[in-house]
Amino acid sequence: MAVSVKEIKQLVDPSKNFRPGTIKSQDRLNELGFDPIGELVMLYRQLQNEDKLMCALRDGTHVPLNPEGKSVRYSYVAHMTLLSQLEKISSQLLRYGYGRVPETINIEEKTNDPLIINLVMDKEEEGYLISDDD
Repeated sequence: MAVSVKEIKQLVDPSKNFRPGTIKSQDRLNELGFDPIGELVMLYRQLQNEDKLMCALRDGTHVPLNPEGKSVRYSYVAHMTLLSQLEKISSQLLRYGYGRVPETINIEEKTNDPLIINLVMDKEEEGYLISDDD
């Protein structure tokens, strides 16, 4: 289903500022009927089907014809681009299933220096009163 530029301009109002993750942004996405995770999953499934087709082209088990009646040839570059897109989408979806883990580990343990408080008294003072228990 093709959407015209006019329809897109009606859907998107540049005067409204939406911050990611807010209820207002989520409501706007629901109003537009757009589910980002669902769309990513559907795109991933579509690219998986394309990968199966590319593998069949590479192996010679399937030779489709283009509209002119010529056979479609396997392209290594196109197949690698497809695989990189699959990897990119899967890493984006991975964030929703699992929390982010830091990729670096601090091997050097930092120890905190002890807290030292120096109390300086004037000569006419006898000392500081810490508690009234005495």
